[in-house]
Amino acid sequence: MRSMGVFARTRSSTIALYVVAGLAALIWLIPFLGVFMASIRPLSEVLRGWWRFEQFNPTLRNYAGAWNHPAA
Repeated sequence: MRSMGVFARTRSSTIALYVVAGLAALIWLIPFLGVFMASIRPLSEVLRGWWRFEQFNPTLRNYAGAWNHPAA
């Protein structure tokens, strides 16, 4: 049978592991968010930074251009 000390230590280490894993996942997702935001914005907005939302005009025109480009 487990004592409460071992159970508490195991639970706190599990919580710490989940917190670290969650932070790592967020850090890992930031570049993907940037690429996605750049893909749905016009070039003029991308050049000002994907994190700026003053003028946010999402469009799928970039995807249509990629599919219809002769080199695609």
